[in-house]
Amino acid sequence: MNKNFVKIFLRITISLGFLSAVADRFGMWNKEVSAWGNWDNFLQYTELINPWFPISIISTIGIIATSAEIVFAIKPYSNVKFENIGIINNNCRVAIAMGNYYFTMDDGSDVKVEYTFAYVKDKNGKLRIAAHQSSLPYSPN
Repeated sequence: MNKNFVKIFLRITISLGFLSAVADRFGMWNKEVSAWGNWDNFLQYTELINPWFPISIISTIGIIATSAEIVFAIKPYSNVKFENIGIINNNCRVAIAMGNYYFTMDDGSDVKVEYTFAYVKDKNGKLRIAAHQSSLPYSPN
């Protein structure tokens, strides 16, 4: 398979994933396929996964996260590498995967994004994503 086709396909699917999450926050998806459905529900989720921040800045964090997803969707990058750090399994009911994405920008620099996925088995034994979080690593500068 043509390597350029694979890169273009990967780029489009990742971009659509970011933009789909943003669209969900603004109520653009049906309730049946929506994770949040509106901005207020997204901010409640943002507060849930960021309990160390005061409530007064949760809206700002939501805006920053949404802006970052839009930037990653439209900013040109040429490659993505995945690095799995570890998987934790709790009696085969819950699994947590953590690692890093490395986006190679068109100028050759890499941007590291940390991720965590939590998976659970539903009543039919199918693996489902229960939570997902991606962020830029903390930098004091």
